[in-house]
Amino acid sequence: MSEQPEVPTGFQFNGPTVVSLLYLATYFTACSALLGVILAYVWRRQPVPEWQQTQFAHLIRTFWLGLAGYAVLGAAGVAAVTVGGEGRIRSAATIVLAMLCFGGGLLLTVLLLIRCTRAIVSAQQGVPMARPRSWTL
Repeated sequence: MSEQPEVPTGFQFNGPTVVSLLYLATYFTACSALLGVILAYVWRRQPVPEWQQTQFAHLIRTFWLGLAGYAVLGAAGVAAVTVGGEGRIRSAATIVLAMLCFGGGLLLTVLLLIRCTRAIVSAQQGVPMARPRSWTL
């Protein structure tokens, strides 16, 4: 009788899963994404299976996508507050910029949540990310 290797059951706290959970925790804590990207850079240099290499590349790209996106939205939010003032044109511009910031922030948050969720699912299955260098889903 041949013995089959044990397939891990339950939730696995492998490197990509930990980094993804840290990214998701950022919505409740302040700096966990920074810790997550540092761990991703460190663990990427370790001898890990190829599927984890693709996971770390995807998660590092996710961090930079989120940071750049929220920085642009923050600048647009500051512009919306700065543009505000008297007159119809300024108030209309403020409203438009505020709506763009809100919609963009919502869209970016959903994108990052989907990217992190896909990374967790793939990490639990032990499969590589399909397109780890992509900026989209």
